[in-house]
Amino acid sequence: MLLFFAAGASALSGEWIDSGVVLAILVASIGIGTSREYRAQSAAERLKARVRVQANVLRDGRAASLPAREVVPGDVVLLSAGSLVPADAVLLGAADFLVNEAVLTGESFPVEKRPRRVLPSAALRERTNCVFLGTNVRSGTARCLVVASGAATQFGAIAHRLTLRPPETEFDRGLRRFGLFLPFLPLLAGQILANNFLSDVPAIGLADDSVNSELVARPRRWDMRFIGRFMVEFGILSSLFDFLTFGVLLGLFAATAELFRSGWFVESLLTELVIALVVRTRRPFFRSRPGRLLLGSTLAVVLLTLALPYLPVAHVLGFVPLPAALLASLAGITVLYVAAAELAKRSFYRRAA
Repeated sequence: MLLFFAAGASALSGEWIDSGVVLAILVASIGIGTSREYRAQSAAERLKARVRVQANVLRDGRAASLPAREVVPGDVVLLSAGSLVPADAVLLGAADFLVNEAVLTGESFPVEKRPRRVLPSAALRERTNCVFLGTNVRSGTARCLVVASGAATQFGAIAHRLTLRPPETEFDRGLRRFGLFLPFLPLLAGQILANNFLSDVPAIGLADDSVNSELVARPRRWDMRFIGRFMVEFGILSSLFDFLTFGVLLGLFAATAELFRSGWFVESLLTELVIALVVRTRRPFFRSRPGRLLLGSTLAVVLLTLALPYLPVAHVLGFVPLPAALLASLAGITVLYVAAAELAKRSFYRRAA
């Protein structure tokens, strides 16, 4: 994506050769990556087809080697050193039989197994008369009767529990209750990443940005107090418009979680993009022309931001189309924010002088 935007930015600035080179690199990278991924997947599938776990099973009084997935309750399985246990089973007979159960119990040493009576309420590691799917035989031989296979095994039960929603922790509960009276997160993780990425794209043009003549007429020194006051004052202004946007989305449009996130994504990104053009100069922003690359990349990201909720892939990031009235309201808030920032900038620099 970064190379794609770099090519677009180069094209907008008239650097057609650079744009062509970047696009060629992008196409080559995609082609090579796709080819390697396809070959790797094909090799993995072929290897998977050749490597299949087999089990020695007694059926009709005769031993047969079968794929482990075909073992069912009622089968008698023959195990020996190196065997992978294909199902949960009860021992019928064993000789010097040691099994590694680390995958289930975490026990690093092999456990001796032998036929004996065990209480039904016994813990997993205390069932020394049973073997379980996923464990492996370290030494000895045994015959066992399969009592459960597949999802009905102890290993299957663990796998099923991993798919369940974990219990809510105190941290999760506190996070759920936060966020400015919202019953949901303002943005999802993927939306935050997309917002950060798109807002960083115009930064490519900062090094090529034009600077007002009065700022380079004489050397200047960094004033950290000045920068600190600037950050505080404009941070407060930004927060006020954040609350205004929240109020419009929730109070005026009664936005659902999906609509709120879509609107907040668009508004937060638009204001972040345009405010950079405002604060980059002490002049009114319309009297200070930014560099072509900065201006072009900013306009491109603005158009993409406005179009994103309506694209076919919008649902992948959790976006929904914005009603026309809401989009107009967000545009109005953005214009109002720019006007307020200009007034705040004029006041700030007058006081700083």
